[in-house]
Amino acid sequence: MNSIRGEHLRRTCLLGGCGIVLGSLYSVALALAELIPEARGLVPLGDSVVLAASAAVIAVAFTVLAVGVHSASIVGGARWGRLALIVFGTCPFLVQLSSLLVVGDPTLGGAAGGWVAFAVGAIGLTAGMFAAIAVARGRALHGYARWALLPAVTVQICNQIVLTVPGENVAALSFPLTAVGLALTTAAGVSYALKGPAAGIRRLAHRVGRACERGVRRRS
Repeated sequence: MNSIRGEHLRRTCLLGGCGIVLGSLYSVALALAELIPEARGLVPLGDSVVLAASAAVIAVAFTVLAVGVHSASIVGGARWGRLALIVFGTCPFLVQLSSLLVVGDPTLGGAAGGWVAFAVGAIGLTAGMFAAIAVARGRALHGYARWALLPAVTVQICNQIVLTVPGENVAALSFPLTAVGLALTTAAGVSYALKGPAAGIRRLAHRVGRACERGVRRRS
C-alpha cells in the first residue's frame, strides 16, 4: 500500500513540478531579456495574455500538488495546507486577471487594478508561507524539495514589501528580488519534477546492487 501511495506521490510531483517549470518559462524569458539587451527583440515584452496563461498553468500545477494524484498531496493529510497551497498557486493568476481589467476611465481602472493586485498578492503570499510550512511539516518530500517553497515565498514577500516603499530606487531593488524569487520558484518545480525519476533511479540502483550481491555470494 505504501509503495502504491509512493507511486501516486511521484506522479503528483512530476505533473505539478513540470507545470511550475512550464508556467515559469515566459517569466524567465522576460528576466533574461532585461539582463541581455540583444534578446529583447526575441521576447514579446509584457504580454498580459501570455502572462495570464502562464499564471493559469502554475495555478493548475499547484492545485495538482495540493490535491494530489489519488489524494497523494505534497502537504500530507493537512487540509489547511492543501487549501493554502491552492490559494498560493491561484493568486498570481488572479493578479494577472486584474491587470487585464479595463474600464471606461483608464485612471480609475489602473488604480482599482493596482489595489486589487496588491490585496490578492498579499493574500497569496500569506497563504504561500502557510503552504511552505505545511509541506515541511508533512514530510511527504525529502531533501531540498521539502524546503524548496520556503525561500521562494520569503523572497517574494520581501519583494512585496519593497514595492510598498515610495522612492525612485524601488524598481532597481525589486527586479533582482523578482528574479531571485522566480529562480527559487522554478528550482522548487524542478525539485518536485525530479522526485519521480530520482526515486525510480534509486530503486533500480538498489535492485542492481542486490543482484550483484547475490551473484557474488553464489560464486563464493
